[in-house]
Amino acid sequence: MKKIIKKDDIIFFESTVYPGVTEKICVPIIEKGSNLKNNKDFFVGYSPERINPGDKNHSIEKINKIVAIKKDKLQKAKMVYKNLAKKLIFTDKIQEAEASKVIENIQRDLNIGLMNEIYQVCLKSNINFKSVVELAGSKWNFVKYNPGLVGGHCLPVDPYYFSWFAKKLKLDTKIILAGRKTNNDMVKFSKKIILKKIKQHGFNPKKLRVLILGLTYKKNVADLRNSLSLKVFETLKKKFKKLCSYDPMIDQNLNKKYSLIKKKEINNFDVYVVLTKHDSFKSILKLINKKIIIDIFS
Repeated sequence: MKKIIKKDDIIFFESTVYPGVTEKICVPIIEKGSNLKNNKDFFVGYSPERINPGDKNHSIEKINKIVAIKKDKLQKAKMVYKNLAKKLIFTDKIQEAEASKVIENIQRDLNIGLMNEIYQVCLKSNINFKSVVELAGSKWNFVKYNPGLVGGHCLPVDPYYFSWFAKKLKLDTKIILAGRKTNNDMVKFSKKIILKKIKQHGFNPKKLRVLILGLTYKKNVADLRNSLSLKVFETLKKKFKKLCSYDPMIDQNLNKKYSLIKKKEINNFDVYVVLTKHDSFKSILKLINKKIIIDIFS
């Protein structure tokens, strides 16, 4: 660390963390490793990452970026960050910036969890979920969220950061983690729906050829971290002997691990289960439209 950090350096952290990590955990590590003192020999800031993987409309140059650092270092920080983001929001309170990032993800996790629960109620009661949301959306302050499988390296873990932080303050939170169980349980729900739909067609599970479309945690990204689509695939492997997957986003070197097939083999199956809706699947689904396609959230 001594070879990397020099006097008057400004160090920025961008990882999602609970309030206090930058100053109470990271800074002491830097001070010990460099023999330098924070706010004297070097300076620390925090600028939470807001990139939305797979989202072309909110790339780094188009988003608003929070920059937290001591006031007398704001101008230097601005010289760098103004080249990255559309608009900079400055604060000298690092813990507030840390908290703002983690609650962005908590809010999204909770809202998706809510819609997942409502979706299940509608499905059970034979109420058209899409029509319900469309009608509710006619009110000016209704915010539309889609049900689905919540994965990735942010939403499944960030609520636990803030909940743990609250417990340190001896606060018993009831809502922050409320979406976690519902969203995690969507693996069991998805498996149940898939098996039910297959059974309705009278197939023999031992002879049935099933293809899973999409294993990554989110459409149009190659990230498998905490992917619930992958977990659904793994639970179904115990049910079907001839179960394969197709995902053009994944490295083909993983073909043995995930039974990945090539595009030219797509027509060799009886049932197609859409888990991660990559844009590239639109043309594929048109080609196999005469076969049985199971899309849980369509």
